[in-house]
Amino acid sequence: MDTQSLALHVDAIERELQRLRAARPKLESRIERAENILVTQLSVSNGIRPIRVRLHSDGSHSYRVRSGSKLSREYVVEPESWSCTCPDARRHTCKHVISVYALHKATQRGQSRRAGSTQPRNAWGISFSNEQIQANLGRMSG
Repeated sequence: MDTQSLALHVDAIERELQRLRAARPKLESRIERAENILVTQLSVSNGIRPIRVRLHSDGSHSYRVRSGSKLSREYVVEPESWSCTCPDARRHTCKHVISVYALHKATQRGQSRRAGSTQPRNAWGISFSNEQIQANLGRMSG
């Protein structure tokens, strides 16, 4: 990713996090933790990034987020339900879901604004229909 593209992604992520802060003030501490995950995601080389996408044989996908405290542990975030396998997700919206959601939404917005783009793609090159985007992101926005 070139510097200009990275700057656009960072701006879009920051706007999305600000939107989440305004919409869900009770999530502030988890949004701050999600920011740490996102800073790492955007500042390290590809092999050690904390967020990775996993493509499944049925065409669906999920995200793997490396634990910050137990580096050998990964949690799975499912974009269809915005659920996570971490223990905190049983009680509230966790930092893993927030970080993946913000990255997903920011890259969707950036990709969909490109001229001639018929279907948005996220930073990992996965395409989604407008219906999928609205359904998935509506769960978090509401």
